[in-house]
Amino acid sequence: MEAGASVAEIRRPDALVDKVRKQSVVLARDLVNYISDEGLPEGAKLPTEQEMVVQFGIGRNTVREALRLLEMRGVITIRSGRGGGPVVRIPRSTDLGEALRLILQFKGATLSDVLEARLLIEPMAASAAAMVTDADSLGVLQASVDSMLDNPADEANFTRQNNIFHAAIGRSLQSPVLSVFLDSLKNIQDGVSYGIRYTLMLTRRRRPCGSTSETPSATGPRNSLR
Repeated sequence: MEAGASVAEIRRPDALVDKVRKQSVVLARDLVNYISDEGLPEGAKLPTEQEMVVQFGIGRNTVREALRLLEMRGVITIRSGRGGGPVVRIPRSTDLGEALRLILQFKGATLSDVLEARLLIEPMAASAAAMVTDADSLGVLQASVDSMLDNPADEANFTRQNNIFHAAIGRSLQSPVLSVFLDSLKNIQDGVSYGIRYTLMLTRRRRPCGSTSETPSATGPRNSLR
């Protein structure tokens, strides 16, 4: 630190950084609102970085930071090369799942903890869906269950039908909040990626969901979320 430097001079770099961050957050929110309000589809091109600098009358660093925030949150992708730039990407429940995975990892949560949460939440969601589901959705659910039981050794079929089953419940719930949350929770623990042998469980005597002998974590290690 130079002798005689004022407090304002010492703090100025941090103050400028904070200002850029605040402006970039506001710009990011404005861009999200614009994309949502206009109903822009996935792949729609947004103004280039330079065009945003001119349109909004703000610095290039602020625009870059805003675009970086949106890219990290899955709202846009940045295409490189000639004719590239920011394009719309519709956020997915897998994005929330990845964020939850990081939070749970730092909380020391395990795969068993995720499974226990699903055992608590999913029956309630299924019960709510049953109150409002229609005959077509019931047909999809029954066909999915039948396919899994008829092909207990087919891991790929189980994964596919499991996704179909949960997607059908999510649609029947008529609640985007519950649907997205349940899907993101399922994406944290998607089965075979952690070595859980669900198809083996299908060949055993079926017991209530809460039965310890049928809990996937009972057949393997603690399964850290890494």
